[in-house]
Amino acid sequence: MGALDALTEEYLAFARFPRAQFEEDSVNDMVGAVTEFVRPHARELRLFWGACDPLSTPRPLSPLLDIAWTQGGQVAGRIAAGASREAIFQALFEEVRSPKPTAIVVIEDLHWADDATLDLIKFLGRRAPRTSALLVLTWRDEVGADHLLRASIGELPRQAVARFPLQRLSPSAVESLGARAHRCTEGLHAATSGNPFFVTEVLASDAPGVPPTVRDAVLARAARLPPLARELCELASVVPSRVELSLLEAAAGPTFAAIDELLSALARLLAAYDDPTWTIADLTTAVHRAILS
Repeated sequence: MGALDALTEEYLAFARFPRAQFEEDSVNDMVGAVTEFVRPHARELRLFWGACDPLSTPRPLSPLLDIAWTQGGQVAGRIAAGASREAIFQALFEEVRSPKPTAIVVIEDLHWADDATLDLIKFLGRRAPRTSALLVLTWRDEVGADHLLRASIGELPRQAVARFPLQRLSPSAVESLGARAHRCTEGLHAATSGNPFFVTEVLASDAPGVPPTVRDAVLARAARLPPLARELCELASVVPSRVELSLLEAAAGPTFAAIDELLSALARLLAAYDDPTWTIADLTTAVHRAILS
């Protein structure tokens, strides 16, 4: 237990940003940061690694399948035998609770998790205090208040959970990234609100206008809107600044009936960018630029 306590403290110290180096990294490099922490211990520990995917048809228990493919053992055996979900969960728990060597379980991108994976998180998380294992979970904070992920995390033992939200880039961090890339950053922080993904993609792109990667990311989020809400969003995005509701209602006609649905969906999308200074007008403008580019 002493070794695990020391390892946990090392991770907590590692994960508490304001690490100057981390402030300059992309949000996507969070995965790299987790890897950086875990890999050096791979020989002295047992590493169980899985991820959720943004599939049109979610793959049930995707992280558990990843673990089975890479680790084999009881988990793979019970899956191959067509065992019940409870039996497969128990097999993984038996694997990770063995104290020698200590286990680290990493599950990425829980914002794409299916219901069965969230049940797995609750199953492992509620039993974590009875093991020597370290459970590392990553997700984007783009889910609504009613999303099952929030309830699943909220039901874990409070004393066993530590949260480490990512911070946005400061103006000085954007300047530092620009200097490293030998690019001018004038106006970049204001245009991106310090969003690490936007900043790094703009600096990496030689194309004028919105980088294709940013365009695709924005359009992918807009594509998740219900049909009428998306139509209304695209209509509002034509206005290059804030659009008055009365103007939008007159232009949209019957489509305006989706306004409440749009506002609710966009609130979740805005949460994905984790910036209280962004407005719906900002996001619809981003959609407009993405569509035209």
